[in-house]
Amino acid sequence: SRWMQLKKQQILDTLEGVVFCPRCEVLGLDSPTFVEPATSEGEAPLATCGHCGYVFCGRCYGIAHANLADCISEEDRLLQVAQYKAENSTKMSTFAKKQARKEREVGKLHEVTDDYDRPPVETTGLLTQDWRDMREGDELVSIGSGTKDKFQVIWTNSNLMMGLDKVLVHPLPLVYRIRRCTEMSEEGKIQKRKILEELQSLKALKQSSMPCPRCKVRISRSAGCNHMRCVHCDTHFCYRCGAQIPSDNPYSHFSANACPTFDKGEVQRMQVDAAMNADQMLQDLRNQFGRQEELFALFNARVGEGRGIALPQMPSMELPCRTRKPR
Repeated sequence: SRWMQLKKQQILDTLEGVVFCPRCEVLGLDSPTFVEPATSEGEAPLATCGHCGYVFCGRCYGIAHANLADCISEEDRLLQVAQYKAENSTKMSTFAKKQARKEREVGKLHEVTDDYDRPPVETTGLLTQDWRDMREGDELVSIGSGTKDKFQVIWTNSNLMMGLDKVLVHPLPLVYRIRRCTEMSEEGKIQKRKILEELQSLKALKQSSMPCPRCKVRISRSAGCNHMRCVHCDTHFCYRCGAQIPSDNPYSHFSANACPTFDKGEVQRMQVDAAMNADQMLQDLRNQFGRQEELFALFNARVGEGRGIALPQMPSMELPCRTRKPR
């Protein structure tokens, strides 16, 4: 059940040197794997999954490598996961996969020096209509800044995490490398859009959340201070730097001038909210009692006419004397 799965993961998170296989995780499986400790400083720890046999780095969860300096970023790892999903979702032979990888490196160079001659490309890197000698559906492989004789590549289709929409408006001249992709079906285009949407969602999640230092569950903060408490493993941590802080005195981390209790942007947001609430309260009072300028003008007008403002008659609080005779 769901409860048993979360309980098992919570127990495994407390064990040092135990990680989950990233390849099995893609397939929806939880495969705890022991990390082999490094034998020297600067050496990357390795882990071998006992379920699928995948060898990976126990620090960055990328493909196995020898040195810590070769560890990949989280964005690159997410890209590897997306590519692995795409390759395994299409039932291709090993030879066909190698051919597909080789074809991604081949394409025709097109130099563009006029804004009106830019190729019509969507965010997935496919031509939306015929352009020059290329056809609708052909794939954009790379974009370079410069001319055919000398240019520097600024975007490739292997780096979907970089927004293509921003590169397409890069100042000219540009060199586009496009390869024919007439064999791509409509299902293939939809699959590529889904991969791009997933990568963009993961990138947005990374930018707007912080992983728990203990169980690595990503937590997003909508408002408030930098003191966070993980709902999964009950760990207290700082949302600013991601460090674990003591649960008995969590604000000691902030009083030590390590990180601010409230970010500057959060303080400005609270000030704006307070000002908006004050404006709303003033408007409610004006709706109830009227504007003060109008009341003063009405009062002055009545005084000038010698009438003043009629006040309602209040009931008398005097009691008649019992010994006094009426006249």
